[in-house]
Amino acid sequence: MLLLGEIDLDKDDDPPPGYERGEVELVSRMAKEKKRVDARKEKQRTKKLAELGFEGENLGEAVI
Repeated sequence: MLLLGEIDLDKDDDPPPGYERGEVELVSRMAKEKKRVDARKEKQRTKKLAELGFEGENLGEAVI
């Protein structure tokens, strides 16, 4: 099968529809905050699962 087409390189410079460019500092700060919140949620989730008897990757005894 052969697919022929043309790529518009100028179109790649534009943000996708529904998105707009943001300030780098603001976006970076928002990404760090989201990572912090996600890490806290994951820690709470892991703790709750451990209370219920589930063992995650970092829980339980290490078998050597």
